Amino acid sequence: GEIAQAVYDWFQDPDHQALITKLQTLGLCFTQPEVMGQASEGAIGGRSRIADQKFVITGTLPNLSRKEAQALIEQAGGKVVSTVSSKINYLVVGAEPGSKLAKAQQLGIPQLTEEELRQLIE
Repeated sequence: GEIAQAVYDWFQDPDHQALITKLQTLGLCFTQPEVMGQASEGAIGGRSRIADQKFVITGTLPNLSRKEAQALIEQAGGKVVSTVSSKINYLVVGAEPGSKLAKAQQLGIPQLTEEELRQLIE
């Protein structure tokens, strides 16, 4: 039906294909590994280490656009929000971070570089 066609069309778009290729290059896996009763590496009970964790992104990341970083986080089960508060778990910090960095430091929120984010997701 219409939904299947919309999904098919999305994957045919050259920009979306480029995004998928870039995410795969950065280590994102689009298939569910078979775990056969065991937790996959980096996950507990088959769940990602960042499942249900909230992230804010500030500054310019070296290799990812914000949209790509958000897709990477969401694919792993995390959520990206725009406002720093005591309810977020991590601040992903790039070059020239804004006022979000000062607020996160004030609240004691852990900071991650793009590389540390990738390691956390793996």
